[in-house]
Amino acid sequence: MVRASITSAALLTLGHPCSASDPTCSTTVHLRRAVSGAYYALFRELVGEATRRAVGPERSRQHDRSPLARWYAHGEIRTVSQWVERVTGIEPALSVRESGVRRRPASF
Repeated sequence: MVRASITSAALLTLGHPCSASDPTCSTTVHLRRAVSGAYYALFRELVGEATRRAVGPERSRQHDRSPLARWYAHGEIRTVSQWVERVTGIEPALSVRESGVRRRPASF
């Protein structure tokens, strides 16, 4: 069975069916799913760009990029993002507090 890879664009579309005007989609579950899909899309795009820069963008190099992509971790991306914020002084456009989505307790 051949499976197509998940693209960042496909992940972003997961949040689009629920709009602010649709009361059935305004639950916390739907909002969390939309935020999760958007985050994962961004993560995949950042990792994809990093591996293309490291190995090369040619389609023939995909077999080299895939194992390299597995080396990236969410915590490392967060650390780098926080470093960029400190160095540039640019704060995120939307904080978790402003989004209304609560963080999980640190014990998870």
